[in-house]
Amino acid sequence: MSVPDSVPDFMAKAHRGAFRHAEGHVVVPMGVKSIPANTFRGSNITSVSIPSSVVRIGSSAFQKSSLTRVSTAVHSVGDRAFYDCFALVEVEMPSVKTIGDYVFCHCKKLADMRAPKVETIGECTFTCCVKLARVLLPMVRKIGDASFYLCNKLAKVELPSATHIGEFAFAYCGNLANFVLPAATHIGHSAFQRCCRLTSVSLPSVVEIGGFAFADCRNLTRIHVPVVVEIGDFAFSDCFELATVTMPMATHIGEYAFARCERLTSVEMPSAVVVDPSAFHGSAFICPPRLPQVTGHKRVRKQLGRCSICLEPMETSACQFGCDHVMHDACFCKMWAAGHTDCPLCRAPIRKRIRISTLRPI
Repeated sequence: MSVPDSVPDFMAKAHRGAFRHAEGHVVVPMGVKSIPANTFRGSNITSVSIPSSVVRIGSSAFQKSSLTRVSTAVHSVGDRAFYDCFALVEVEMPSVKTIGDYVFCHCKKLADMRAPKVETIGECTFTCCVKLARVLLPMVRKIGDASFYLCNKLAKVELPSATHIGEFAFAYCGNLANFVLPAATHIGHSAFQRCCRLTSVSLPSVVEIGGFAFADCRNLTRIHVPVVVEIGDFAFSDCFELATVTMPMATHIGEYAFARCERLTSVEMPSAVVVDPSAFHGSAFICPPRLPQVTGHKRVRKQLGRCSICLEPMETSACQFGCDHVMHDACFCKMWAAGHTDCPLCRAPIRKRIRISTLRPI
């Protein structure tokens, strides 16, 4: 069927669903600003000319159509706009900034995607795009949940501006061997789960890693997360080849975070980090006892006496335990690092400590 040249006629027919039986090549008339929802849904069109006047493609506008290529300067693309376009191979959107949910989901022949200005990608946008091999999105800041879930051929990801990686974003991308995420601060739950070809992870800006984020990455050998604070439950569980972890700023490591990491022997983490007792369950690494947290600070006028470890006067500062015994904080830390977790005077288990200092020297 023919597509009318006038904007009013085109919009009227689009809203009535009159183009669902269109075939071959269609031309959207100049002056149209938005392609309405469901306009060409289920049609047999194979190509479309979209004029520069169009700034938005509506929800499901081309869903389940026979399109093979798309080139458009639109600024936003609505949910499911190209969902299940089984013949779609190539997409070029040089001006788009927002791509909605499920837009290219199940486009199983899509191999080339170019969107240099896109800033936000919604949920499940490229889920099951099994031919998509590389992602280069220099301006994107947020990757929605399951955006690239089950993209089996995806080998490399470059997202230099992305700060948020959603849940399951790249989960089960079995061919993914390399990613660049220098600005990312948050890695969501299961974001890279079962990415079996990953061998090393370097996330210089990440402060939070969600549960199961890298679980079952069976060839992962090295992790470098210099500013990470929170590591979620099961985050790196079943990474059987993992040998080295660097996380000098971590404050909390969740349940079974490194469970069954059978080759893990080198872990750099602060002494004050809170580690769940199960965090290294079944791994080669033996986690030393964690320093009890400082629960308060008080200043006193009385003399503190001598340290019960080094026997030197405690002139300025010390730490006090639940049993009320006092010693140099530095001496306590050395004692704890050597594996002694009881008070050296009364043998009571040390569960907490309070910083204590005098108002004047002895």
